[in-house]
Amino acid sequence: MKGADSMKLIKRLKRKKGFTLTECLISILIFALMASIVMQILAIAIAQYRSNDSIDKDMDTQISDLVQENALVERETTNLVMKFVSGTGGTNNITINDMKIKNGSSESVDGALQINKIDATIKNNGGNSNKDKNSGGMVTDDIHIYGTKNIDSVYVAENSAVLNGDVYSMRIDFKVSTNDSVLNGSESKSLKVALPTSAKNIVVTPDDKMIYNMVSGTNVRFSAKNKDDKDTSYVMHIVFTLGAEEFEKEYKSFAKYFIDPDSELEDKSKTFDDKAMPGIYNHPAGTPIKEDNP
Repeated sequence: MKGADSMKLIKRLKRKKGFTLTECLISILIFALMASIVMQILAIAIAQYRSNDSIDKDMDTQISDLVQENALVERETTNLVMKFVSGTGGTNNITINDMKIKNGSSESVDGALQINKIDATIKNNGGNSNKDKNSGGMVTDDIHIYGTKNIDSVYVAENSAVLNGDVYSMRIDFKVSTNDSVLNGSESKSLKVALPTSAKNIVVTPDDKMIYNMVSGTNVRFSAKNKDDKDTSYVMHIVFTLGAEEFEKEYKSFAKYFIDPDSELEDKSKTFDDKAMPGIYNHPAGTPIKEDNP
């Protein structure tokens, strides 16, 4: 019985067929496709790794550059000047002074950029001498009364400059004579007064026909209260304090501040017009009308 069973098993195995050629080729093709997909995924992973490695190296380079740049701007003063030339030939300068990186123990201080002063000026270097300063946005350092054109005259007087300890108490009086509607209450029809940049405790007192607002911390803009105002005379005064050191640096004297930075005059008052430079009332190139009060 056992011998007969063995023979049957051998016959059965002989009758069983193996894989066909087609099945083998399909299997090989499937394995090839799978290998191709795996290789593509591997290539993408390698490329991403190299990209990440490149980014890491680039970041390291940028950090190194920043450290070097910080070392450069750690100097006490770094000036950056940008110039914009107008069609009339004038040059607009924007200067950033005293720029440095702060050092400190706290994260909010260490590495912070500190800019102590920004100057924005317009200088007529060979440009149109009649350049209109109506906008009054950017003027040179020696222009302290400016704004709308065609004001007949601006009288300015130093009423008092009293030194108390190491602080000056200042009072400056103004009288504006003009024709109808030159000061009509708009931005372009107004008069600006630039006080010393270190002035503090500023108190402005216009007459009841005028209004004012602070263009900046130390720049005052005056205009008529009513745009249809037909008045031809306005008065106002400004009181402020100035440290003795700042007085010597910025104000020096009435004549040096309002007339000419190089003036050696003892004048305490002056009447200005804008015939030399429309819209400018105290520039050295301007012409004071007369010495006495109007």
